[in-house]
Amino acid sequence: MVAVARAMSGNVKLLLLDEPFEGLAPAVILELFRVFDRLRQHISIVIVEHNLDLVLALADRVFALERGAVFHEGPAAPLLTDLAYRKKILWL
Repeated sequence: MVAVARAMSGNVKLLLLDEPFEGLAPAVILELFRVFDRLRQHISIVIVEHNLDLVLALADRVFALERGAVFHEGPAAPLLTDLAYRKKILWL
């Protein structure tokens, strides 16, 4: 959370985050999720994350990559709510 606060100290228009939830306690993850949810109303946020449910709950759009290439791009909501669609697109 300190890293996010430090990144936000300037005139930020885009926040880039790489695995922001990795290694955190569940209570901290929940608080950070709430912070990102509020922040996304004011600035653009790009999150690279393996925790699909968290990031899909925050995201408006998803870009799925494999070996550095985008293989899927679209709205996040169907991937969050439709598990059959998620399996089809993301092979999970």
